[in-house]
Amino acid sequence: MKALINACIYDFQNFKENQYILFDSEIKEVGNMDEFPGAEEIYDCSKALVMPGLVNCHTHIYSTFSRGMNIHFNPVTFQDILDQLWWKLDSQLDKNDVYYSGVIYGVECVRNGVTSIIDHHASGLDIKGTLNELKKVSAIK
Repeated sequence: MKALINACIYDFQNFKENQYILFDSEIKEVGNMDEFPGAEEIYDCSKALVMPGLVNCHTHIYSTFSRGMNIHFNPVTFQDILDQLWWKLDSQLDKNDVYYSGVIYGVECVRNGVTSIIDHHASGLDIKGTLNELKKVSAIK
């Protein structure tokens, strides 16, 4: 069993200080440090805030590349945005683009507490195997 100790815990409803969390592949017990039963592996979370991971239920990983993009387009409708921006970008993605957009997006998610995503994937130039590129990214440690 592993443990996070001396943690401040916020579960989006309650804030508790001086807590422990016992876990292996899932959380087994949470309690006050006065009642900590011990564990084989201990991680001291003093001065750290522990929260559940956030979930982004709709994202487009490749949109990482669109930030700061300065292109001429004049959308009036949502369909115009798709035609003039997103589908043009989608059509140019290859496996290398998919891999590196996944790396960048994954790091940004973890830094901001997002631990699960649902991606609407597209890669016009190289469709076969691109999901495997994203799978490679999820295996990076």
